[in-house]
Amino acid sequence: MKRIAVTLAVMVCAVLLASPALAQKKISQLEEKTALIEEDLEVLKEFLQDQSKAINDLRSGAAKVTALEQRVAKTEKAVKTLPEADKKLAKLIMDVSSRVTEVDKRLAIVEDELARKRVNFSGQFRVRPQIVTNVDNFNSSLDEDQDLFANQRLRIGMDVTPVDWMTGVFVLQDVRGWGNNAPDSADRSDPLRVHEAYLKVELYPKMLELKIGRQEWDFGSSRMIGKSDWSQAGRSFDGFDLTVTYENFIRADVLFSILDERSATDGEDLLFGGAYLTVPYIKGLDFDLYLLYLHDNRDGARRKVGTLGARVGGHMPFHTPLFVDLEASVQFGTVTEGFSGDTAVIDQDHLATAYHLEVGYEIPEKVTNPVVSIFFDAASGDGNTSANLTSTNDLHSAFVPLFGTRHKILGDMDLWHLSNIWDIGGKASITPLKGLSFELALHSMHLVEDTGPLPRGNAVGSSLSKAIRTDLGFEIDLRADYRLNENIAFALGYSAFIPGGAIEDQTPNRRLEQIADPNNPGQTKDQLFDYPYGDPAHWLFMQADFTF
Repeated sequence: MKRIAVTLAVMVCAVLLASPALAQKKISQLEEKTALIEEDLEVLKEFLQDQSKAINDLRSGAAKVTALEQRVAKTEKAVKTLPEADKKLAKLIMDVSSRVTEVDKRLAIVEDELARKRVNFSGQFRVRPQIVTNVDNFNSSLDEDQDLFANQRLRIGMDVTPVDWMTGVFVLQDVRGWGNNAPDSADRSDPLRVHEAYLKVELYPKMLELKIGRQEWDFGSSRMIGKSDWSQAGRSFDGFDLTVTYENFIRADVLFSILDERSATDGEDLLFGGAYLTVPYIKGLDFDLYLLYLHDNRDGARRKVGTLGARVGGHMPFHTPLFVDLEASVQFGTVTEGFSGDTAVIDQDHLATAYHLEVGYEIPEKVTNPVVSIFFDAASGDGNTSANLTSTNDLHSAFVPLFGTRHKILGDMDLWHLSNIWDIGGKASITPLKGLSFELALHSMHLVEDTGPLPRGNAVGSSLSKAIRTDLGFEIDLRADYRLNENIAFALGYSAFIPGGAIEDQTPNRRLEQIADPNNPGQTKDQLFDYPYGDPAHWLFMQADFTF
């Protein structure tokens, strides 16, 4: 019993001693559970906050949806009434369109009436200062061959169309050199002339047209017939031009002009005319065929010459950058050379030819647009120009130039004309900027016949003195053009001609001059001086052109 009591006492003591530790352990476990509960509460709090925001967003979206539903309802209500409004609007548009169409018709009638009765004015002012040296005598020792001068051209024109089928064209022209034609100058001639004055009558709509009066003519490459616009005076013809056209397929011009009218008794008139046919059968190419007749019965230059020619010119259809200009002419008729009073010394049969060949390529470059070409020009000459009645001089073979545009055909300096000459060379041009272009041309010129007259109308004598060389000379042409707009253009050019053996071989230009007499102090005497040909010639020009 005692042993049981001791055992119970020991157990009670052990329990009492272990109770604080157990209590402490329980407290720790409770604290951990409390901390976990607090973390769960924080997560739950954040979740509730997110849900509250989502609920607010849903409420806002619901409000927007409600507003959108209201707008859709209004739109559906408006759409139900739209067809009726469309009908009213369509009717209104048709009414307005009908009124506009009626107004357009009335305006077209008024504009057409104004166009028929309208007077159109046009004009041009062009001024060209120039410096030339040695262009006449090819000798730098002669001061008379060095010149600085300027000339100008003023044109005022108008055309009047009183009825549909008739138009009148009138152009007045004033051409003068600075210092000439001035009120206080010795030359008081009137430079004011009528350049054009003609009626254009449409005989049959789009097929038959007649121009009668003073008018410009320009056909083909302008080698046979041209308006010679580079010349300040230009060229116009007194006569008529009857034009037949068929649907842009063929054009035929029948020409007649009186260039110099003399008295009716002697019949010494200068008449010119013929027919010129153009067929633009292939796009980009022109095919020309012409028959022209020159009747010059003036004393000292009697010529009755027909010219038959053909030409092909333009860009090749199979390769547009490639272009050609090919022309050939043959002349026939009679030419009278040498006169004794009014009596002809000899009548000669005339047979002559002229050719032009040019092939070029326009490089397809959008910025600089370079163009290069090579060319060959030739016109037959006559080695026998004797006026004696001999059997050896019964044929005249020098090509007779007609009324073409002389400028640039045989060089920019216009020293030579198309007779007894052949010329070979090349051209190149470039356009580095819009409206600005540069051109270079080279000409190597030679005589066809080493005797007979030089192909020139002035200076350098009338014929060669020696039949030694046929090298006429070499010309280089440089030119710059700038077009500011469609009304204003400027140009600057320089050319040089280096004479060849055909010019150097001539008898020197002999002049009688006064010099100091060494044997008689204070007195002078006459002495002959020879000025040989052969010095280079130079030409510089500037030009401003204003049109309106």
